[in-house]
This record gives sequence, C-alpha cells and structure tokens, in this order.
Amino acid sequence: MGATENKRTSMGMYEALQCKQPQGFMAGLAPDVKITAPGCQKLLPWSVSVTGRDNVPAWTMAMNQHITIDRVELKDFVADGNKVVIFLSETLTVQHNKHTFQLDEVHVHTYNAAGKVVDITMYEDTAKVVAAVRGQEIEAL
Repeated sequence: MGATENKRTSMGMYEALQCKQPQGFMAGLAPDVKITAPGCQKLLPWSVSVTGRDNVPAWTMAMNQHITIDRVELKDFVADGNKVVIFLSETLTVQHNKHTFQLDEVHVHTYNAAGKVVDITMYEDTAKVVAAVRGQEIEAL
C-alpha cells in the first residue's frame, strides 16, 4: 500500500473513534500490532507497550478507568511511505478528581505491505497528564 492509502486508513480509524465505533479503529490494526504509550506506568497505568490486536481492548478499558476522553479534534494527517503521522488535540477528564485538561498529541502509525498498522507510538506531554492526575495545573513555559 502507498502513502495515500495508508493516510486514508488512518483517517478512517480516527473518525471511527470520534463516532465511538472502536471496531472501525480495530479494523485497521494488524494482528501483531504494537502500541506504545510512553510515560511513567507507576503514575499513568496505561503508559505501557501493548502487543497484539486482541490485547488492545483491555488496554483501552484500563485507560478509560482513569481518563475520560471528552473531545477529540483531528488536526492533520501527514503520510510518507509506510508512515502516517496524526496530529490531534483532546479534552480529557481525570476520573478520580474530575480535573479537565487539554492535551495535544502526535501518533505515528507504521504500516505493513498489506495496509495494516503494525506499530503505533503516541507522543504527548506526560508531565501535563501527571499534573492533571495529581489535580494540578501545569504552567506553560
């Protein structure tokens, strides 16, 4: 698959998430997909690497026990070869303290030759997330 097809697939996956249709997101994943959400697992239990499409729902449920995604704004999709970079912004609420905050993220999808996502790495301001979990504001520098 080429960059254009990969971009179209990533766009469809995230549009499905916006419509609360996780099966549309899952359809784009390869069976052996690896998802990496960097961060301190002690403070952010969902900051782990998950391998295998069958393990993604449990990881998502674990994250949803702590964070509610109130809004997702898809800003841009950039594709080159087997990579698609997604720029997005989310409004999130921490469940235990009801702290709501804005988070900009970048997700990088890597595609296999069959047009399925084999790797997702998520980049975000983990200090901002930790502050929100602790009920604190983080000042912009």
